[in-house]
Amino acid sequence: MTRQAVGISAAGFLCFVLLYTTQPMLAVLSEHFQVPLPQTGLTVTAILAGVALVAPFAGGLSELFGRKRLMVAGASLVGVPTVCAALAPSYGLFLLCRFVQGLALPFIFAVSIAYITEEFPGPQAIRLTGRFQIAGIGGGFLGRVGAGYLTDWFGWRAAFFVGAAVAAVCATLVATLLPAERRFVATSGLRASFASYGTLLTDRRLIATFCLGFTVLFAIVGAFTFANVHLAGPPFFLGPGALGAIFTVYLIGTFTTSLAARLAIRYGRKRSVALWVAVSVCGALLTLWDWLPAIILGLGLIAAGVFPEQTLSLNVVASSAPRAKSTAVGIYTTAYYLGGACGGILPATIWNVAGWPGCVAMVIALQLFVLGVVLATWRDDPTGQPARG
Repeated sequence: MTRQAVGISAAGFLCFVLLYTTQPMLAVLSEHFQVPLPQTGLTVTAILAGVALVAPFAGGLSELFGRKRLMVAGASLVGVPTVCAALAPSYGLFLLCRFVQGLALPFIFAVSIAYITEEFPGPQAIRLTGRFQIAGIGGGFLGRVGAGYLTDWFGWRAAFFVGAAVAAVCATLVATLLPAERRFVATSGLRASFASYGTLLTDRRLIATFCLGFTVLFAIVGAFTFANVHLAGPPFFLGPGALGAIFTVYLIGTFTTSLAARLAIRYGRKRSVALWVAVSVCGALLTLWDWLPAIILGLGLIAAGVFPEQTLSLNVVASSAPRAKSTAVGIYTTAYYLGGACGGILPATIWNVAGWPGCVAMVIALQLFVLGVVLATWRDDPTGQPARG
């Protein structure tokens, strides 16, 4: 693996390794901070809300100040609130630390995509983008599994100290292995940097794609967070280590992500996205079976479906935005993480009334609704090849 590939992989890994740290430890946090178990979903919502708040501006600021500088700054700063979260004496301060973590991450995610497409030729850019996404999936997986076992063995605070150390290593790799920009041209000012928002936010295809991004992370956070709440209670009573291990199914997304591009080229993006939504919906329905292996398989199918939806969405954003692609990616990132923030809140509102089946119904309904919007606005050419725009 080249130096650039290692640096990009470190950036992708860091984007996701801290996001879902709390999912396998929700029951532990509930007991420690003396808050109702469904409310611990806010520990995921808080960091995602921070990402969603900053993401639309991260791309625009990078058009002004440069790519690598902001990537390194975000990677370096995210470790500080991670350590503070480990030391938080109250639930409110813990949530605040999670929110501040989220403020730094968009300067890695949104800016990295623009950096790759500008600095590397076509085939290499495709490979590096793939490495970035696969490393992100690996980070999301290891962040959950590692946090679960660390909580079991050493307590939840240890998981955050280790997370801060991982962030420091990733920041060092990004700073030392990625070359400085060679093709970047700064915009003339903030007005020029943000002038493209009006155009991007009135494009029907892009709006539909932003909505699809919203549902992707809503499904991931809503399903996996409240599946942990479900499995921590009767009749399963799984502990943090076992709950973290269940996220092994998350890795299925690495294989289906690779498959998604090939299917889109052969059958078109509209048919492909319908296929992957069907896979995720079938997985969600399977989790309603009160049998642990069925629930695990269902979660695996959810992961298998939503990650290709993410790949197709990014492809549409890149091909549909005529210019200011990093800004378009930033807006998409906001929609994506806003969906994740809502995925930690909205299912909690229905939990006390309908429990896990209510959460599943909410995830499925949103997926199907947005699929209808996407099918009405995306287009593929007559040969089934993905059309530009």
